[in-house]
Amino acid sequence: MIILTKIHTYQPFGSFEGWMRQITVRCALAWLKKNKLVRTKEQEVIKEDFAQPLIYDHLNEEELIKLIQSLPEIQKVIFSLNVIEGYSHKEIATMLDIKEATSRSHLLRARKCLQEKITLDKAIIRKAI
Repeated sequence: MIILTKIHTYQPFGSFEGWMRQITVRCALAWLKKNKLVRTKEQEVIKEDFAQPLIYDHLNEEELIKLIQSLPEIQKVIFSLNVIEGYSHKEIATMLDIKEATSRSHLLRARKCLQEKITLDKAIIRKAI
């Protein structure tokens, strides 16, 4: 609805799809903030720790989406904005009104959480076989 009401503000210098995506992301983030699903302050930074790349080869799309959906809300938002949508930590920090380091920290936590869940799921499958 907002896209239609703001159509007159579109400048034909960029892509229309990009303009719509920006409005959609900003509206979604505003809704999350309004409903207090996104915390805006965080201090702790976690070291990066990556799981074995071979583990990811055996995941299907549905399993991966389920794992991402199981993340805490702020981690899910930042993971989606950075990994799926391609926003930089600087852009994410501006959108969420947080520090870049906070964005990085939440992304690292999200990755670590996903890696632990993937490793645990694969270990359970191996034991069952």
